[in-house]
Amino acid sequence: MKALPRRIPADAELDALMRVYGYRFTRTGGVAGADPSKDPVHVAEAEQLGWPVRTLERLTPTEILDRSVAAVSALDEDAVLGAFVAGLGSARHGRQTVISFAWARNLATAPAGDDGLPDCGLRASPGGAFELDMTEVLVRLALGWAWNEQPHRYLPDLETAAAAGLPSPRPTTGSGCGRCWR
Repeated sequence: MKALPRRIPADAELDALMRVYGYRFTRTGGVAGADPSKDPVHVAEAEQLGWPVRTLERLTPTEILDRSVAAVSALDEDAVLGAFVAGLGSARHGRQTVISFAWARNLATAPAGDDGLPDCGLRASPGGAFELDMTEVLVRLALGWAWNEQPHRYLPDLETAAAAGLPSPRPTTGSGCGRCWR
């Protein structure tokens, strides 16, 4: 399996990735659903950018828990809160991290149930694992989508934030003295 980049897709990569995952920008700059392209040329274009397309990763609840605990331990709460503020502006992907962080920050010390997991929403499907297309999750984050359920989808966000860092708020024109943005 090709290694997933440990970052959010850049704006320049989004067109190719959106095309193969069935999203498109509207005339007003919003995002709408579209037919996913299975055209080998489009898939090759996305993969040449370093993104594995439609590659599912099977992870057990324990693997997700362990990897989430490792990732959240590398994050600073103040930086996560700053990323949320930045997400309200130009860094769309910063909004989700506060949800992912809040879910994961106490997992290491939470009491475990009979299955060895805390009560954290990670109950596997009948096959015993979750299937994640990490690229699609990161594309959705790049588009600024956030979710507060399906905690298995928090893992790519946490690992990317820990590996690539978080956006921080930037002042806008006319925002005042700028002291609150340091």
